[in-house]
Amino acid sequence: MSVIDTSLQRIGLKYLIKLSPNKGMSPYTWAAPIEWNGYINNDKISFTQTSNSGYAEYCFDFSNLKEEYQFLNSDIVELIDKAMKVMD
Repeated sequence: MSVIDTSLQRIGLKYLIKLSPNKGMSPYTWAAPIEWNGYINNDKISFTQTSNSGYAEYCFDFSNLKEEYQFLNSDIVELIDKAMKVMD
């Protein structure tokens, strides 16, 4: 089950985003690095959260993300930040 399951409309196109961390969403066990896996549309993606906080792009290593999706980095960070706030 995905922790994040949403759609975004950007530059006239719709992007379906599904993401799950490799660790449970618990404030007691949450510690970096955290591997995020999932999909943008039908493309499998993965990237690493390098910081316990996830409020900014520098808290993540998006080097594995396809170049065509790099412009979604800030949107992905915002989605993860919202999910983490619910965890608190």
